[in-house]
Amino acid sequence: MGSRLRLHTRPPGATSVSATHLWLPESHRLLLRSASLSAVSGPLYRAWVDSLNPTRTAKHQRVEPDRSNHGIKGVACILKTGKECVASAKVFWDMVLRMEAAGFRAGDDLYGVPYDWRLPPWENKLCSDLARVLHSASNGSAARKALVVAHSLGNLQVLYCLHEVFGRETLSRVRGLVSIAPPWGGAPQSLRVFFSGAEMVSRIIITDAETRDFARQMPGAYLLLPNDRV
Repeated sequence: MGSRLRLHTRPPGATSVSATHLWLPESHRLLLRSASLSAVSGPLYRAWVDSLNPTRTAKHQRVEPDRSNHGIKGVACILKTGKECVASAKVFWDMVLRMEAAGFRAGDDLYGVPYDWRLPPWENKLCSDLARVLHSASNGSAARKALVVAHSLGNLQVLYCLHEVFGRETLSRVRGLVSIAPPWGGAPQSLRVFFSGAEMVSRIIITDAETRDFARQMPGAYLLLPNDRV
């Protein structure tokens, strides 16, 4: 759940597309849609929870990761208050700040590849987006290769791209994979989420029961189930 997602809507007959943050909404919008205020803002909360379910996306809507600033915005932080990232919502925030301080620049030698984590890699656009970024990062030179950094579920998704999708040319652009908290054998905590919804998302934002139901409808989450073959 470490990439920001945006919901793009084009109602029938409309000539323009509107976009809003789906995961997570801006802090003031999230408050109005949160479980803590659902008694007051029930329709807003229910509409937001329903929109998280990948099986309920309407025909005039599509969900895309936030690819702004060369993808950095989509992978750095999923909830900000002002210019600061909420501590529990940091993904690659601190890493990006340190790399920028060391001289790395977005679009030159620093890229983010956000993805729709609700879906498995054979259904979302991670592999095609990552391949495009690898070729951009290598700058057309076989001698310049990219170091890929992935976190948690992202490791499983990236590994699928490397093993099942990428050809020799794209793989030649990869210097290595840095895996942070990789659930190679699965994540036992995912079982608790599927059973009760507990400890996945703050109860202030969404109830445990709705988190459970949402997770069960999220194909990408099943990649985290423990695997006794590993």
